[in-house]
Amino acid sequence: MPTVPSCAGQFYLDRQNRVCLTAPIEGDILSNNIRKVDWVLMSNSNLLNSFVCSGDTGNIQFNGVRYMLIRPETICALQKSVEEKLGDASADIFFNSGLTGGKMSTVKYMQLFSLSKKEAAQYMCDMGGQIGWGKFILEEFNVPAEKISIRVLNSAFAAYYGGSEKPVCHFIRGVVAGIALGVFEQPAEVVETLCLSKKDAFCRFETVGKSAGMVR
Repeated sequence: MPTVPSCAGQFYLDRQNRVCLTAPIEGDILSNNIRKVDWVLMSNSNLLNSFVCSGDTGNIQFNGVRYMLIRPETICALQKSVEEKLGDASADIFFNSGLTGGKMSTVKYMQLFSLSKKEAAQYMCDMGGQIGWGKFILEEFNVPAEKISIRVLNSAFAAYYGGSEKPVCHFIRGVVAGIALGVFEQPAEVVETLCLSKKDAFCRFETVGKSAGMVR
């Protein structure tokens, strides 16, 4: 059985590794058809208990938004293949993908839960940790300066990418840009100033300048 990351909540797996977020009947537990896995509580928001998993329809949804589970090795293999073909230009592809999802989720949850700008950024950080991307820590959030700084411990992307002379977490960098765009309603330049793949202790993502214009 794979190692379970440090996240909030708990779930259940049957022998076909189908996920159930509500407790199965007692008989199933006693017959060992269901294996209970307890996850470490990371924050007060317990997002995983709100995910709806359906084996019949083949989807996982959270508040009407579809998600999917995928191994980080898959993403890293894809990234390296694209890098081999396109070189440095490949970073924009993963960045823009993260930007799209980051903005859409930030705007949706800010509206759905009536969150302030900072609360929305914090919510996205909590969610990033609970879905296994790494532990996101909102280090700085400055509305007048339109500044966001996020530290990510144990980035799933950097952890499986391997060593690199350059930062590799383009997808997360795009998500941070999407958060900034969602809360400030202005595009911002985002840089990954530290990266686990460069043998830094953690990854750090920072917006650079106010309303920096074209996001890269």
